[in-house]
Amino acid sequence: MDVLNFSKRLALAIRRDPWQLVVSMMGSFFVGYTVCWGVVAPIYGIASPTELKGLPKYLAFVVISLVVGFGWFIRRHVPKTKVSSILPSTNTRLSVSYGDFFSENGHKVIAVSEFFDGEIGEIVSPNSLHGQFIAKYCQSQSSEFYALVDSSLASVRSQRVERPKGRNEKFPIGTTAVGRVGSDRYFFVAMTNANPITHKVAADVPQLWQALNGLWSVVRDYANEYPVVVPLIGGGASGVGLPNSVLLNLILTSVVNETKKRRIAGEIKVVLYPGTANQIDLRAVEMAWS
Repeated sequence: MDVLNFSKRLALAIRRDPWQLVVSMMGSFFVGYTVCWGVVAPIYGIASPTELKGLPKYLAFVVISLVVGFGWFIRRHVPKTKVSSILPSTNTRLSVSYGDFFSENGHKVIAVSEFFDGEIGEIVSPNSLHGQFIAKYCQSQSSEFYALVDSSLASVRSQRVERPKGRNEKFPIGTTAVGRVGSDRYFFVAMTNANPITHKVAADVPQLWQALNGLWSVVRDYANEYPVVVPLIGGGASGVGLPNSVLLNLILTSVVNETKKRRIAGEIKVVLYPGTANQIDLRAVEMAWS
């Protein structure tokens, strides 16, 4: 799993805007120099050894200034890996972070097609979270996935569609099936349409919003104050076509709107794949949503 360690975050900051980075580093040095001149210099002049004077003494002072300035630069400019805050006028914590979706503690949300298919390969991409779940928890067996979700779908009206492969029952966008794995619940929400012949999935922004609304109405009934982990729904192969940063803001807007109507869960954690870090600045997210 790709981890955003410090060196990768620093490299990302350089790639985003190298010229701005140079300006920021110079500014950070002067901040460090000013702090040292006002605070460290008097102490340094009194407590430093008498043999350390002249140019060596000044160079030592500059080194201290650089260290302080670099710390200031890191604090203000190196990308964060997690931001978190309590939503205003609620007691719900909302966080956004980079990490491994399946390793996060909490109930989890996975987007699927309107057919709730379970066959990895041509129908369900093995690279999708849906495909990874089937491989990880259903031993790559479609029958085990169907056994997990079918009880939730039994009371939902569906439409029969003839397909050469896969299931023939199509469910409304926003339909959410609930399955339990150990102590965690998984919420499988129908978000995409699937071509009956090619199996290619697609969705648009109204569908995504409809899917989120249907999802939250079910999560409310099952979360029981347990954290709920949400991926970047609408990214990847779903074909919504929005930049990842816009998708994230749309998901956060949905969470805020629905939480103001009625509490969804005690904590909602949006977990992003580290590969999206070059498109999503968590500092900007923190400023916009805190």
